[in-house]
Amino acid sequence: MPDASDSVRQRRGRVLHDGLHDRRRSHYSPAEPEPMSATPQLIGATVSGPGGPRPASEAAWDLLGLAGSTFAFVAAVDILLLLLPARLGDSRWEFDAITAILGGMPLLFVGLLLGYASAYARERAGILRLWSVLALVAALFLIVAFTDYLLRIPAVLAGAGSNAERAELVKAMIRTSCQGVAYPLALSWLSLRAWVQASQT
Repeated sequence: MPDASDSVRQRRGRVLHDGLHDRRRSHYSPAEPEPMSATPQLIGATVSGPGGPRPASEAAWDLLGLAGSTFAFVAAVDILLLLLPARLGDSRWEFDAITAILGGMPLLFVGLLLGYASAYARERAGILRLWSVLALVAALFLIVAFTDYLLRIPAVLAGAGSNAERAELVKAMIRTSCQGVAYPLALSWLSLRAWVQASQT
């Protein structure tokens, strides 16, 4: 039979080995990760600039406002160049010029809309009124131009040399008539909306 003293020594050895193993494991155990914060952390929430840090959303709306101003300026220059040299009284020239003006309106409308959206998002009452006036001026200009366009239609159709040319003119008139109605309505709405929003800001 094994000696009782050997059994005691074996039990003591196991206890010392287990204790040493536990101390080593507790010493080298990796630190528990910190619990995630319940508040989401936004990346790129601020943008550094000449005027100091600004919210990223405000910087983005500034860029859209700059893009709108650029689009509106370029489109306005293009429209003015279409009117030069002016040949008032020439029915065909006025017909073609107004057709080209309405065909180039998308860029101007997008520029005015971006400028309005930028000022609206940043709550700039003065800039909202400026865009409102510009949209109103554009709408009144288109109303006058489209009225003159309608008055030139009979003379232009009478001057068509063939049925094929007349058919092309009719298609152009339908397209231009849709633009001549849609753009003044949209610009008038934009002007009214911008002015009302400026009053509430």
